[in-house]
Parts: sequence; structure tokens; C-alpha cells
Amino acid sequence: MVNSPRDYHHVTTVERSDGYFARGSPKTFPPEILEDPGGHFVQRLAHESDEDFQSILEDTPSPRTPSPESTSAQQTFWAVYRDIPEKWKLKSTERVVEDIIHDACMATDSNFMSKSSLLPSFVIDLGDEDVKRLFLPPELDEINAAMPGLPPPDDVLLGYLGEFASVRSVEELRATLHKNHYIPEGGTFDNARDGNKFYAYLALNTMLNIYASPNRPLTSDHCEDWFTSSVWASIIDNYIMSIPGITLDRKETHLRATGIRKNRSRTRTGKGNYRKSGRHYDGIIHSIGEGCVEYVVLEASASEKGGETSTKYLDDWLKIGRGLRDMMNVLHLQANHNPKFLPHLQAIGIMNSASTFQYSRMVSPVGNICLLKREDVLTIPAGLNGGLGQLLHIITSMVKLRRTVDMTRSWIVSAVEGGLTPEELDRELREGFKSYPARLSWADEAD
Repeated sequence: MVNSPRDYHHVTTVERSDGYFARGSPKTFPPEILEDPGGHFVQRLAHESDEDFQSILEDTPSPRTPSPESTSAQQTFWAVYRDIPEKWKLKSTERVVEDIIHDACMATDSNFMSKSSLLPSFVIDLGDEDVKRLFLPPELDEINAAMPGLPPPDDVLLGYLGEFASVRSVEELRATLHKNHYIPEGGTFDNARDGNKFYAYLALNTMLNIYASPNRPLTSDHCEDWFTSSVWASIIDNYIMSIPGITLDRKETHLRATGIRKNRSRTRTGKGNYRKSGRHYDGIIHSIGEGCVEYVVLEASASEKGGETSTKYLDDWLKIGRGLRDMMNVLHLQANHNPKFLPHLQAIGIMNSASTFQYSRMVSPVGNICLLKREDVLTIPAGLNGGLGQLLHIITSMVKLRRTVDMTRSWIVSAVEGGLTPEELDRELREGFKSYPARLSWADEAD
């Protein structure tokens, strides 16, 4: 058993029969350990009388209050933590996720309070090794299981793309495109059936033009805009535009969700009270109209040099993560914080570094927690000698992401329009419109 300073006898961890150390509940602790008013556990020592031990229980300070050594950032973080209305209690160990994050961020030597961490905004990056070390193996399994999967691509598309698996040259790609048209022979175009095939056909035709060039453009350096217009416009932009009510703005577009957070306390205009704008991104996918709802942010660069450890790469993903956190707040607002809809809402980030493609998703499954999952990097092959390879995976990834955006949009529309069962509508008409309290705090003000 591990104790903290002897004058308080705090039991911070208890060895369990399964070999793990955990902040347990009274059910997992020996009889001589009791819970104090501060919500933590105290071990009764052998020499202590009933009266002495009761005094310790009453006088022990709560471990989850700021210490005199807390920084101003920690004080601000603690104020948010204090007001969290709903927390996520893990079934595997009965520990509370928000409490674990609190302890990590409020530690005297905490590295999580820097501007390069999303943890103070209660975001768990499932790929961050430092964050993963805060949790036990069964806890990580439970947290990962709360991240929803992506909808699978349809069988019609998979069958179509399978025809290109053996392509190894420009001539073979051209012939395969000619042979496998997106409209069945003798039939007519049906968007529900053939829409994804049509997208794949257009994307592969664009790449045919690039692969057929004698200059082998994918082996040369280009500016960021060249990749955006020549490569990614056909793979991302044109396809996303096929979602009803959705559009994509390119070129340094500011994120409305961040502006909403920054201005949420603004009550007057005039000198010194100017409206603050959100971060700028290389692209934003959002709904059309006045009530603009943002679903996807995009960042791009002209080169992938330095890989996943380069400063540009790390900074761009941090920027995307912060944007997704603000977007989750606005998605919750749009859904009237109705718990019926919140677990289904997803915000997406896409990164293009030259000819590479990578995406991440953020959800808020329970309590005040957001989960961030980043997928593997996919690269468009520079030539066809080794086949189309990961280009086909990029196309199927975009189909999955498009369906995810469409499903999130549908949930928002359903929330705005009521989305009630006849029984729920009858109750609301009798009792009046119900406004739900927010369960997700605003992101920290790191920017």
C-alpha cells in the first residue's frame, strides 16, 4: 500500500487482487480505510484511537482544492473543474476520468498545463503516450471502446475499387476506367447506388491526368496551393459539396466556433470591446446559411518533410485539436444539449501535407470529456509501378468521413426540428419547452 505524507495518511493508491494499483472505492479497500469529507481515502493506523481517527477524517484537507503554489492557469482550470455538472465514472475501476485529469493538471510539476496540451480542456488524445500513462490498462480499454467507429463503405463502391487493385501503369488505369464506368451498362444513374462510384471515378480520372504527365509532378516540390487545387480538390472538395446543405470554404477561413467561445462574455461594443475572431484554417466544411455549423477543419502544407515529429506537423495537429474542441461546444449548443443526441455528434479534422492524407475525429461520449482519435497517415503514390495502393484507402476514408458528416448534420437537424417521439412531444406540449443544461465546459483560453 502506498501512502502520501504521514501527517495526513492519505491513501492515494491501493493494490488490488488483480495486480493493478487504483484509487478504489470503499468496496475495494480494507476495513481500516475510510472515505473522508473531501472524497479521498484515509488509512487508520494501528496506534490511533477512534477519537483520533475521526479527527483526522474531519480535518484532512481535500486533495482537489488549489494549493498556494498553484499557477494562475491551474487556478482557472480548477474553477472549471469545480463546476462540472456531470462526470464520467469508469466501470472498470470506479475511478472518475475528470478527477484523474484534475490530479494530472494540478500537480506541482505538471507538464500538461502548457499551451501544447489539450488535457486542460478535458480532451483525451488517444494517441498521446503521456496521457495514456495516466490510466490503467482496463481503463484505456473502456475509454477506447467509447470512441465510435466509422460507417463502412458500401459494397458497390468496394466492388468498383477492387477492379483497380491490379493497376500498375497509366495505360492500365486508363483502360480500367474506360471498362468500369460508374453507370451500369444499359442503366441510368442512381445517386443512392452510384454516387460513391461516380466520386471514385472522378478522383481517379484526376489522378490519371497527373500520372500521365511526362513531368511526374508528384515527385517534385510544389507550393501548397498546387496540391490543394490539382490533387485534393477532386478528392475532398468536390465530394463534400455533394452533401445537401453543406459547403467548403478554402483559404484562411476563420473558425466561427472559436469566435463564439472568445466572445461568449461580451456584453457591450465600442473601444476596448471589439469582437474577437476565431483561428484561421486552410479550409472549413460547414452548413449553408445564417446558422453556420462547422463540421470539418482542414490544414494543409506543401511538404511532409520532418514527418510526424516536425514542428509544423505537431503545431498543425494541436491547432486542429483546439478547433475541434470549440466545434464540439457549438454542436452541443445546436443540439440544445439534449443527451439524446450528444453522443452521436462528431467533429473532424483533416491534414494534407503535400500528397499525404490524415484525419482525426472528436466525440464527447460522457460527462465533460472529449475523445480525440487520429488515424494513420496515408500517402498518394508518386507513380503506378507499385499500384494505386493507399490512394484507394484515401477514397474509402473520404466516403466514411462524408457519411459521418452527413449523420452528424442529420442529428443536428433532428435536434433543431424537435426530433421527438410522439410521447416526448406530448409531454413537452404539456410541460413546456425543455432546455437542457450544458454538460461540456468551454475549452481553456490557451489561445
